[in-house]
Amino acid sequence: MSYSNERPLSKEDLYEVYTKNIRYTKYQLKVIKTEASQVAVKYYWYYEEKGIVRRDIFRDLEALTNLYAYILGSRFELQLMKILHENSSVAFTEEELENIKRKHTVYDRWRECLKISFDKSSDLVDWENVGGENLKEIFQDSQNYLQEFQEIITMRNRLAHGQWSVQMDSAGTKEKVPDAMLRYSDLSKLVLLANKLDIMSRIVETIVVYKDKKIYKV
Repeated sequence: MSYSNERPLSKEDLYEVYTKNIRYTKYQLKVIKTEASQVAVKYYWYYEEKGIVRRDIFRDLEALTNLYAYILGSRFELQLMKILHENSSVAFTEEELENIKRKHTVYDRWRECLKISFDKSSDLVDWENVGGENLKEIFQDSQNYLQEFQEIITMRNRLAHGQWSVQMDSAGTKEKVPDAMLRYSDLSKLVLLANKLDIMSRIVETIVVYKDKKIYKV
């Protein structure tokens, strides 16, 4: 679909835009993962080497890991925007959408998105007992589920500001490595995180659009 620059994009148009962008970020992550796997083979092949060759290969892996983290952060911000622009009979109203967008952080937007969704559907679905699980409790963040979203976005933002080697605090006055960059220092951990967050985002999407969903394959 092509869009005319003479008119604002409709909610349905935006949903399709975010859907296409998510699909492309998944492709990018796949390409990086494939390339990193090939570099990793070289790295372990030179396991006994102590010279410059192995150090260079490690730097290649580090660069690919940072690039993967950057795109992963963008992907999960796109996931939220796609959910917000869902085009179904139970989608967010314009007022609800504005309330969510006014939140300062992606973390707070996810929380507000869930709060509104739970409230809207509580008369039809008992979210405190879904297959024996209390989804409301899970997403109260006692186990930092939603915080994972914010941390991966923070990682993305640091990289977006050119902090690929040395990371700074939000004021730009001190060195500060985001917690996520310490916990997910290699690509294999980021891949596991991506799988975890993908499941979480699908749960959120199910809560938001518990019926009458217009299907788009992503």
